[in-house]
Amino acid sequence: MPSSAHLAEVLEAHESAVGHLDPGVPDRSVEDWSFTRAGQGGTEHLERSGTDYDSQITLGPFSDSYGQFNGVRWHRDDNGFTSNTYANDDESFFPLRVLDDLADPKNDLTLKGETAGASPAYVIELKRPLYRHPEWVFVDKDSDLITRVEWVYRKRRIVNVYDDYRLTDGLRQPWHIHDSDGRTQLDDDWRRTTLSRSAPIDVARFAPPPSTPGVGLGFADTTALPAKMFRGQLIVRVSVQGRGLDFLIDSASPNSYIDRDVAAELNLPTFGALTQLDDGTKLEYTTRIDDATVGPLRFRNFVLESTTYNYQINQNVKVVGVFGYDFLAGVILHINYFDGTAELIPRERFTGANPVTGAYQLPLVMDDGVPMVSMGIGEGLAPHVIVDTALPVTVVGGPYIDAHTGDFTDLPGEHHRDAFVPFADENSYGARASIWRTRASHMRFGLADYQEALVYATNFPLGGTDDAADAIVGLDYLDFYDVYFDYPDQRVLIKPNAYFFEVFHKTK
Repeated sequence: MPSSAHLAEVLEAHESAVGHLDPGVPDRSVEDWSFTRAGQGGTEHLERSGTDYDSQITLGPFSDSYGQFNGVRWHRDDNGFTSNTYANDDESFFPLRVLDDLADPKNDLTLKGETAGASPAYVIELKRPLYRHPEWVFVDKDSDLITRVEWVYRKRRIVNVYDDYRLTDGLRQPWHIHDSDGRTQLDDDWRRTTLSRSAPIDVARFAPPPSTPGVGLGFADTTALPAKMFRGQLIVRVSVQGRGLDFLIDSASPNSYIDRDVAAELNLPTFGALTQLDDGTKLEYTTRIDDATVGPLRFRNFVLESTTYNYQINQNVKVVGVFGYDFLAGVILHINYFDGTAELIPRERFTGANPVTGAYQLPLVMDDGVPMVSMGIGEGLAPHVIVDTALPVTVVGGPYIDAHTGDFTDLPGEHHRDAFVPFADENSYGARASIWRTRASHMRFGLADYQEALVYATNFPLGGTDDAADAIVGLDYLDFYDVYFDYPDQRVLIKPNAYFFEVFHKTK
């Protein structure tokens, strides 16, 4: 119902109720949480000093680390690889993720009214940049504290309930949070168990830890990878328990995946995770392969996600998994798109400023396992372009096109249509997005300047909703090159191949 209050009054009362740190109390904390997520128990230990922090999140037998040190954010995944990350860290502060949204000046707030009943609350509509749907924040009229937040994720309404507020050193915070999307089996429940601002903190732990992967390289010379190429997609043969499996190499995927039916056939563990709802809905879950080989590579205790993922290329090749960042980060991989081959290069033989004669080096920025480079699109410079070895086409995101509308011309009669594309998106492999064809006045990749370049456009925020990527460069441009992925030295090298010279010789 309508409210006679004013938004400024509600916000001021809320800020007063939350409070501020007492004078002389340092802005730091050491705290512990216990939680259940989809029926599986976990813990979080979080140490924070100002904006620097370190969190250790354990769910079943798996452990992820997140942190920030001197403004540099990082993530160490289940397989022991550490990558810088630039998007918001939604994991470390997950239980308290929305409690600062009312004070964020980037958000638009509107007081929509108030609820009736035994516990009336003000209802504030909150709109965040790049988010399609608003959130609704409920501020209790008696306590002036947030008791509930509702928002839409895909086709479901998520409800976050906050209670058990406690005052510590001048700040009042909830010690219990419950999340639900209407499916009780998937409810999350968080409880804070300890909180101290006087406990000693070792700031050295905020620095990103070194990678400690369980990948045995097993080769001293440049070695061919057991792989085949189909329409530019690189498929490698994996041996698990004596069984050969075909996996796709996808540089844009921060995780690796295996088809859930194959995981069941191999009797891979679920570690108590919920794998299916009572209504038959199948759920993604984390599993582990104890021992696997790909040519000279040997993987020990390799963690990957189990989901529905398979497609038949021909009668001899059925792809049942994806190798993402955790595969590429441990090797130097050379993909020859002209010959349709791939090889592994020892790190000690891939050193120096110019390890490949005639190649052009693209400085690489890793964003939580997703490789990004800079390239010119239209008359502008796109600083965040995902390099994707699985996507057949190059895609430019809607926000970039909106900012450079004069550089793009849609094809006559072109219609927007939905397509399933393997973007590096939220917590699943791929997303449905509206996509259409357009032409960019220029596209500058490496030393090449493509005129009136055909690309695809989408309204989907590439790479997620926060700090979205500008574009994804796919196989339609990568296949003009020999491509060298050198994650340890933060670079991708591209060298024009015979296909490049053949095509562009003909266009002179």
